Amino acid sequence: MIAKSERLTVLSDAEQEALYGLPDFDAFFRFDWNDVQDDCAFVLSRYFHAEAFEHKLITKHEHYSQRERIAELFGYQPWAADFLPRSRSRPRKSCGAT
Repeated sequence: MIAKSERLTVLSDAEQEALYGLPDFDAFFRFDWNDVQDDCAFVLSRYFHAEAFEHKLITKHEHYSQRERIAELFGYQPWAADFLPRSRSRPRKSCGAT
């Protein structure tokens, strides 16, 4: 049964997760220039007046090095396999299981 709330819900569950959930850097920062044409046009018109822009492939090295830097700026660290044992043990500790 779904709990009824007296509060007005403005955002859907998906929108709330997008705003308040943990970021998924792998999914968010993967894009192709064709996916962000409007954003690219805005940045070029706003900050690079009449300068030519050559669409180049974003290399894996550039993608991962920028992902690392962005995560560092916000106090996050990308997921690593060595986190798995810790992530499996935390739910047991929090609910008293051994």
